[in-house]
Amino acid sequence: MSRRRITAALLLLLAATSAAGIFDAVLFRPDGDAGAYPSSWTFVTAPSGLTRSGEQLPRTVSGDALALAWSSAKGGDWGAAVADPGWTGHDATDHTTLVLGLRAPDGLAAAALPVLYLEDLNNAKTAPRPLADWCGDLAPGAARTLEIPLAQLAADPGRADLTRIKTVFLGQGKADGAPHRLEITDLRFTGGRNLTGDDVPTLVVLGSSTAAGAGASCPDSSWVGRIRAELARRDPDAQVVNLAIGGYTTYHLLPDDAVTPEGRPRPSVGHNVTRALAYRPWAAVINLPSNDTASGVPPAEQLANFRELARRFHAAGVLLWVCTTQPRNFQDPEQRAWQTQARDALRAEFGDRCLDFWSVVAAADDGVRPEVDSGDGVHLNDAGHAALARVVREAGVLEGMRKPD
Repeated sequence: MSRRRITAALLLLLAATSAAGIFDAVLFRPDGDAGAYPSSWTFVTAPSGLTRSGEQLPRTVSGDALALAWSSAKGGDWGAAVADPGWTGHDATDHTTLVLGLRAPDGLAAAALPVLYLEDLNNAKTAPRPLADWCGDLAPGAARTLEIPLAQLAADPGRADLTRIKTVFLGQGKADGAPHRLEITDLRFTGGRNLTGDDVPTLVVLGSSTAAGAGASCPDSSWVGRIRAELARRDPDAQVVNLAIGGYTTYHLLPDDAVTPEGRPRPSVGHNVTRALAYRPWAAVINLPSNDTASGVPPAEQLANFRELARRFHAAGVLLWVCTTQPRNFQDPEQRAWQTQARDALRAEFGDRCLDFWSVVAAADDGVRPEVDSGDGVHLNDAGHAALARVVREAGVLEGMRKPD
């Protein structure tokens, strides 16, 4: 790590800023939705019991919490994992605290609380710790916010890679055989250091699975990984912040305050333009290949969202490049037509700030060229990602980066 980066990190660690909390890694935040929580996974082994929705955790009827209901018996086991929407890995060493909001509808003795542990992207886990280490008895209806020092969990990491933590697990503790209920109202990593464009040259990437690296054999072979390596060769202090999540559409990237139409996704707090701008980037790239079309969002609607995203970046003085749509082996002729219409609209709207990903990976029938297809007709292999990285380099994105006024 260079001296400039070390100095910036130390200053951030020593100083509280007005943006504290904006860089939290949020695993659960109430959004009013009920039903199963998509970014969760559970298991149970009899004779223990766990209330589940399929393999996921249910939410309360009001959608203001995750609903955990269990019984722990000798010879049995259970566990419930919570992740962020993209099941991405988080560097827990960049944070200081795990915030866990709890509510006990019926009250709960500390001795009956579950254990807690972390799991990395390879499913390796830290040693379990009783929640009672940080929480006493809970009265009926009582709510409590625990601030768990991550250093205490890191003290016994097991085989877990603390720089790639995917999930927080709650699991079986004392086997008392009794039914218990607990509601989770908040779950996030907070505190620590976050470098921004005020400290180092920063490129932010927003997008979906292609930008997240889907189809590539490893992160370094993805187009973002290749650009990250190129930028590091030019300036070891520079950083690429990749906020892309598989499955995302233009709606997910809209600002926190956007009100989306009924039936359309809400903005994804933590992976959208609001979070991107919090990094005060020198430049930004948006890569959304085909999920809007796949979700039934017509080209005109897509373009309106791109315009709103561009407006936010331009208002902040951030240079923005927008990628064209990419080919996808849609069977529906209308969907294929939408893809090319959206491609043409983006080219016309953004001109030389439009990165033409389409042309380097498209077949004559507007599907994915076989030699760059990862095998699913949607995502690209290493050769495809290399082609996208060349487009970014040749467009002068890295040369064009500059600190906003």
